[in-house]
Amino acid sequence: MIAAALGLSCVVAWWQRPAPQVLPSRVDAAVASDAPLPRRAAMIGSTLPDAFSSMDALPVAVVDGGGLGGRDLRLTESLDAAIAAHGADAWLVYDMEAYAFMACGIAKRLADQPERLDHNRAWAIDYVLRACTGYDEKKYTPFLRGMAPDVMFAREMGEPIADALALDDLRTAVTSAQLTPASNQLFRSGKFPVAIPQHLSDGERMEAFELAVVPIRCRALNACGNQSLLTAMLCMQGCARGVTLEQAMRSRMSPAAIAAAMEMRRGLVRFRSAPR
Repeated sequence: MIAAALGLSCVVAWWQRPAPQVLPSRVDAAVASDAPLPRRAAMIGSTLPDAFSSMDALPVAVVDGGGLGGRDLRLTESLDAAIAAHGADAWLVYDMEAYAFMACGIAKRLADQPERLDHNRAWAIDYVLRACTGYDEKKYTPFLRGMAPDVMFAREMGEPIADALALDDLRTAVTSAQLTPASNQLFRSGKFPVAIPQHLSDGERMEAFELAVVPIRCRALNACGNQSLLTAMLCMQGCARGVTLEQAMRSRMSPAAIAAAMEMRRGLVRFRSAPR
C-alpha cells in the first residue's frame, strides 16, 4: 500500500501513451560510462553516520514555490509557482501534479464518510481538503502530457540499455516518476547496485525502497514533514497528528523491511555520491 501510494502514482498514464523516443544522448552517455559500480561489500559493510543525514547531505534539486509542505499549503499556489519556476514539463512538477491529483481525489471521497469521525484520520483529511481548495484536476493533471522516463521504453532497445539508463536515474533523479521505474527495472534484471536481503517479498522490497529514498523525495518536494501533502495522504489511513512521513511509513512496515530500507539507504548514499 505504501509503495502504491508514494512510488507508483505516476505510472497510470504511461500505459496510455505512445512510446517517446529515448534520447540518444542519454543512451550514449549511459552505455559509454565505464565507471565501476561500488562493490556491494564496501557499500553495505562500511560504517556511516546516520543514513538519513548522510543522504540529506547529497546535492538535490529542490522545487521552487514551497513545494507540497506547510501549515497553510494551497496546491494551486504551489503548483503555479513550480510551473513558473521550472516549466510545465519538469519532472518535479510532474510529481507534484501526480500527488495532488491522488491526494485531492482521496480526500474528496472521504469527506462525507465515517472515516472523518476518526480523529487519527480526520486531521489528515482536513489538511488535504484545505490544501485542495480551488484545485482543478483538469488544469493540473499530469496525465494529459506524454511524459515517461526513458527507461520505461528503453527495454525495446535491450536490457543493457535499460539497465544503464535506470542506473543513471537511480544515481541522479529526485522524483518518484523516475526513481520508481528505475528501481523496478534494476530489481527485475538483478542489477540493483545495493545488496538486498533475499527473504523480503516483492511488496516488502518495494516498501523498503520507498522508505530508503524518503530523504531525496522530501528535500525535492518539501513534502514529508508533519504538515505536508505526502504525510497527510498516507495518514488519511490513520496516524497520530504530528508524525512525519518517515514515522508514518515505519509504523506500517515490518522490522525486516525497515532494516532492509536502512541498509538500502546507506548503499544509495554511497552509490549517488561515488564519482562517475
